[in-house]
Formats: sequence, C-alpha cells, structure tokens
Amino acid sequence: MYRVKLNTVSLALLMPLFFGLSMLLLTHYTSGDQVHYWRFYEALSSSNASDVMLLARRHVSSAEPISAYVLWVGASLGIEKNIFITVLNVILLLGILLLMRRHKVPWYVQLLIFSNFYVIVLMTGAERLKIAYIFLVYAALVPGKLGLSLALASPLAHLQSFILLGGLAASRTSDNMRSIFGRMRMNKKALISGFILAAIAGLVFLFVQEGIIRKATGYMARGGGVSELFQVVLLAGVAFFVAKDRVRMGLMLISMMVAIFLLGGMRVNMIAFSLFVYLMILEGRLQHPFVLALLAYFSLKSVFFVRNIFIYGNGFGGWLL
Repeated sequence: MYRVKLNTVSLALLMPLFFGLSMLLLTHYTSGDQVHYWRFYEALSSSNASDVMLLARRHVSSAEPISAYVLWVGASLGIEKNIFITVLNVILLLGILLLMRRHKVPWYVQLLIFSNFYVIVLMTGAERLKIAYIFLVYAALVPGKLGLSLALASPLAHLQSFILLGGLAASRTSDNMRSIFGRMRMNKKALISGFILAAIAGLVFLFVQEGIIRKATGYMARGGGVSELFQVVLLAGVAFFVAKDRVRMGLMLISMMVAIFLLGGMRVNMIAFSLFVYLMILEGRLQHPFVLALLAYFSLKSVFFVRNIFIYGNGFGGWLL
C-alpha cells in the first residue's frame, strides 16, 4: 500500500514538471515544420470534420487520419496549440515512465531516457509521430486485444509505425527461426498468429498505401539510404556484446537496415533506437556499460538540439553531434 501511494505521489509531482518543460520547449520552437503545423492547427479550429483530411494533405502532406483528427479535437475545442501538444507530451512521458517502472528500470537510466535526443524530438518537432508513439507505448502497457488494437492503429497516426511494427514482428520470429534451422520444425500457433497479423496489417496498409508509396518512391529517387546505415550498424555492434537474445535483436536490426535503405535515416533511425531500447528493457540490460554510454551520447546530443531551439527556433537549425 505504501509503495502504491508513493508511486501515485511521484506521478502527481512529475506531471507538472513534464508540463512545464514541454511548454518551455514548445514556446521557443517556432520555425521549421512548426510553421506548417501552426497553420494546419489554425485551419482546423474553424473546420468541419469532413474537411480535416483535405486540410491535412494541404498543410502537412499527411494521409494519416488519427493524428489529423486528434489535432482537430484540440483545435475545435479552442485549446491553444502549445497547451494541447503539451497534454499529448505529458501522456507520452507518463506512458514511458510507467513502462520503465513496470520493468524496474533504475532511476539514473530513466533520466537518460527522458533526456534522450529522440524523446526531445518527439516532444517538439515530430507531432504526428508523437501521437503514433503514444499508441505504441500504451500498447506495450495494456494486455491482450486492446494492446494489439492500439499497436495496429498506430500507422493511422503516422505511416512509419509500419516500420516499427515490422521490426517488432521480425524480432518475434526468433523462436521460429531457431526451430526451423535448429530442429527443422515450425510453431504452428505462431505461424497462424503471424498470418492473422499480416492480414490485419494489410488492411490497415490499404488505407495509407498512397502515402507510403509516395514517400518510398521519392526517397529512392534521391539515392536511397546506404550512407545513413551507420547508426543501425552501431546499434548492432552494441547489441552483439549486450543482448541476451542476439537472434531476436539481429532480426529486428536487419529489418531496420532494409527500411533505411528504402526510406532514409532520421525517422527510421529513431524507430530502430526505440526498438533497441525496448528490447533492452525486456532483457533487463539497460544498465550495461555499453548501453549506458550509448544513452549518454544521445542525452548529450539533446543538449545541442535544445540549444538550437532557443537560438534558432528549430532544433535542427544549427549543428548537432
């Protein structure tokens, strides 16, 4: 009982801290993509539900309905944009905190996660991907069909969730891979589950295929992402020394390499890092010195990103490590 009360009090204290930090960052993040998102949000404030997707395509080239309608809810209620996005940030950060506490992640690792470069990017510039991550984080927290439904809905918030789900699915085939190549046997239950998941994912893909194909085609026309594989190779090197299940980690990272080659580095690298951290959480390996060094690097990188926000109004406006 005492522990439950302590957790409740700590969450109550952290919520205003998360809120304040988010507002501080967002009020200074005024350029870059935020110019378009502010125009989109303002347009949504006086629009009908039937106009939302047209406005999303016009202002932010988005075909994902969930993120568009989530923003429409805030705008139509007359909530100032930074306040509404801050509420979403608090929801995201609380979900990450609950996930780490469930798996007994030490407090000093929690600090490194919250100060991570990619977490700061999600809080500031990556609005649609943030909404998708909220679905994904809470999918990892709730059991059964509800968690599965949240995960499968995430691509309707941001297309690149398909990449994350694909990487996660690839990692979960590790037992089957061992059975096939070790004992020449396949788990029928896992095979049926995989087929059902693939069918559901295919149906979701039908709703957003135009955006996926357009982005993939555009990126391949610019030469693909061979030069942007460095971070995933670095993750693979750390995983080789740290991961308990190297097959699972390897399958996930291979799928990320394919995605980077087709779609490019920044967002896919974020997804690869997120999956790497999630698998390390499941294995209880975040305290390993190599992982701590990697987390420390990304926390240092966030310092320069935040500095750019205050100087340029855009985290990517200056130079980063």
